[in-house]
Amino acid sequence: MEKSCPRCSRSFKCNHDDIIHCQCSKVQLTFAASHYIKHQYNDCLCGGCLRDINDNHHPYAMYIHGFASGAASTSSLTVAKRITGYDWIKPELPLNPYDALNLLNEYAVAFRPELIVGTSMGGMFACFVNAPWAIKAVINPAMEMDRSLRRTGYGKFDFLCHREDGIQCGVIDEPLVRSYEAFRSSHQLSPGVTNICVMSTDDELLGHEMTKKNGALLSENGFTVVYGDKFGHRINEQTTSLLLDALRSNA
Repeated sequence: MEKSCPRCSRSFKCNHDDIIHCQCSKVQLTFAASHYIKHQYNDCLCGGCLRDINDNHHPYAMYIHGFASGAASTSSLTVAKRITGYDWIKPELPLNPYDALNLLNEYAVAFRPELIVGTSMGGMFACFVNAPWAIKAVINPAMEMDRSLRRTGYGKFDFLCHREDGIQCGVIDEPLVRSYEAFRSSHQLSPGVTNICVMSTDDELLGHEMTKKNGALLSENGFTVVYGDKFGHRINEQTTSLLLDALRSNA
């Protein structure tokens, strides 16, 4: 079938009924390019435009790390590797929750990321970032950090990865826990344009009851909640596969 490309107006042959042999099958689109095309055009594009968008459309995405972690964490690298086509920004968060959210909101204004991904504590913060235009995807969000920190125990800790800001240790104490408790009671969730949550039914850190509670809270606030049973709190291959499937289905 001959079609006119809605982007450049050139004619091209579209084999929509034989997709394996269609010209579009020769272009391996990144997730970012695929999402952009899906929402910008109502019909097929020619191969030249597909390649041009794939090569040149690189919007920002923001990854938000968990507690005692940083921008160079294994989780951040895994997410950036699997969700392709974005220029990833990865703020390193201070321990104080108010300072952390202020920093994230500053990044959101400066870069306007199309996608925000957060894991654990970072998943909690992703729910509060003021970015209504963005896709928000959270993994095992620790929505009640004050209770999680009390279970962890007070004292000095080392960060789990090398932080670019040079801070390599911190302290969990009662003032920090109370700051998260006050933060939780004083802030409302701020959903994005699309909201996805991937949760493990076997989260060794949050536990079964907290996982259920967090899933119910996010579902009530417009998140599509997807559960998996073969991973724990930390990201693995199944986590990212579930996240990608959910993004493609809902974005």
